[in-house]
Amino acid sequence: MKQFLRYQISGMVFIAWLLIFYYSGISENFDFFLNKIIDGVFFKNRFFYGFIVALPIGVIIHQISVNIKNHIGAKLCKELDDFPQKRYIKKLIKAKNKNKEIDKVEYTKYIFDKISNLNSFYYVRFDNGFLAPFLAFILIISCGYNISPIPVSIAISLGCIILYYIPTRICKEIKEYFSMLSI
Repeated sequence: MKQFLRYQISGMVFIAWLLIFYYSGISENFDFFLNKIIDGVFFKNRFFYGFIVALPIGVIIHQISVNIKNHIGAKLCKELDDFPQKRYIKKLIKAKNKNKEIDKVEYTKYIFDKISNLNSFYYVRFDNGFLAPFLAFILIISCGYNISPIPVSIAISLGCIILYYIPTRICKEIKEYFSMLSI
């Protein structure tokens, strides 16, 4: 289910960027741009319009929110930090020292679940922060349409903000979890 939702979101983000790039090239100003999008054939069904617009915006807002939480919020309140804590390992080491049985299966499952989630976070960020806008840009340009530099600048800015989280947090967390497996 998680993968299906990820695919659905990525497709919707691609369609949203495709429409933004297309209509930005044929619009004279921002009002004309909004009217073209709202009055376009693609958005005749208001429910579909709300769904196709709300989900990608929600995904992007959430990804920016996670950046803020883990880079700023965690500095203000360390309990907000998602980075793997060594508490679980310390409990295992204490249990091992007290000759208690360690539930290695549960421990390993916990770590692999965390790594799987981090891989999903990577794909959502890469798909929506880079690949969807890039492919939409390439498709519109290859069809011979012009694109306004404003949505291109917005796509690049959002992409940088969204992709920034991959090397600064996701990769570090995955490495930390893999190091926890070696104990």
